[in-house]
Amino acid sequence: AGTDANVSIIIYGTLGDTGPRPLKQKGRNLFERGQIDDFFIETLDLGKKQCFD
Repeated sequence: AGTDANVSIIIYGTLGDTGPRPLKQKGRNLFERGQIDDFFIETLDLGKKQCFD
């Protein structure tokens, strides 16, 4: 099953983090079973990436 929940991501690096970024795209039904969803997230320099939350 997919989800209709609000989904967000935080990207952490050695120089800071993005804070919560909602993963959404206008006009698309995201996070459905068997579907691949791609996202482009523009950030300031976070340094070396450490983890995603």
